[in-house]
Amino acid sequence: MYINKYVKIILLIFSFILIIFSFKRFNGEKIVFYSEICNYPMLWLHAAGSKERLKYAVENKYCGVEIDTTYSTERGLIASYNNPDDKNAQNIDELIKDNFHIRYWWLDLKNLNNTNAREISELINRLSMIHTRNIFFIESHNFIGLWFLKTKLKGIYKVYWLSKGPNKNNQIHWKTPLYYLRSILANMIIDPDFVSMFHYQVGNFDYLWVGNRQRFAFTVNTNNDYQLITDMGVEIILTDDLKITNNKF
Repeated sequence: MYINKYVKIILLIFSFILIIFSFKRFNGEKIVFYSEICNYPMLWLHAAGSKERLKYAVENKYCGVEIDTTYSTERGLIASYNNPDDKNAQNIDELIKDNFHIRYWWLDLKNLNNTNAREISELINRLSMIHTRNIFFIESHNFIGLWFLKTKLKGIYKVYWLSKGPNKNNQIHWKTPLYYLRSILANMIIDPDFVSMFHYQVGNFDYLWVGNRQRFAFTVNTNNDYQLITDMGVEIILTDDLKITNNKF
């Protein structure tokens, strides 16, 4: 009788601790970067995986860049859209060396998974140790791969690519609850530093999807879209055109 009573008390305490822990993990933290040379919201150049695009980013004073990145067993991290055998793709390390003054690097990992997460972790940590003044944002939609990615060095952040539905829009779908469940689990299990999403999926009630985490929005190329997402508090915007602000830089 007494044993059952103590067991119930222990289970209640354990359940309470588990709920608090889960809520804290889901809630996350809003990380904000302060820069004296960047306007807010920050505008980062989309698809900057070539010397020409990086030169364009520097000349036009973009605050950061995004590069489609693929892991190659032979060449490491290369600027390619999910083609590890692309011999013409630039090596990520070389691109950073030639453009070290670009501080923020958003690496969209196209082929991250549970089988290569260890090797990719080592490459990313090596990049951070070499390029100490740069900050790296490692983005992926692969749940397990991002979970297995080990990035504990300062200057490396995990970005979970969130999708709210199967049709790449913001409309309710019968699968939406499954996507929402996936988002909750990602927040609690992966505990990403940031969440990225299509600009048209940004909403006023995104706390329910991302907690307190800051959102990255892509790819914004009209002033109307720019105004909409900035009104909803997005501070990191991926774009091809600085004119979306209607301001002169």
